[in-house]
Amino acid sequence: LLSTSIFLLPFCTEMNEVATTCAFWALGSTMLSTAPVSYISDNVSDHKRAQAIALLRTVGDVGFLVGAVSSGAVADAFDMDVAMHSSSFMLLSATGWFTARSLLAMQASDDGGTGISTRHK
Repeated sequence: LLSTSIFLLPFCTEMNEVATTCAFWALGSTMLSTAPVSYISDNVSDHKRAQAIALLRTVGDVGFLVGAVSSGAVADAFDMDVAMHSSSFMLLSATGWFTARSLLAMQASDDGGTGISTRHK
């Protein structure tokens, strides 16, 4: 949702289109902000959880700084549309990489590394 909204925003010409795109952007942003904390809570031991969440927040803050400067530089060098589209593709590729790794890890733990699923349907 978030990547699609970022990608589509430069194409919006009417206020209704902007409002709808921003609504999906907000929904995607909310989902994205809670997913990493949930993932950490499920996969990090109790005594390291606070440190892991603090590290996540620190890296996120650095990402906000670097992302804003990078997007501004791309917008200055090329165009605002290029900056929005490149941000959208970067977010989509990062989300896709995380999803693919998670699915592969789930499959490996499900089949014990043999490649044969032990899940009964």
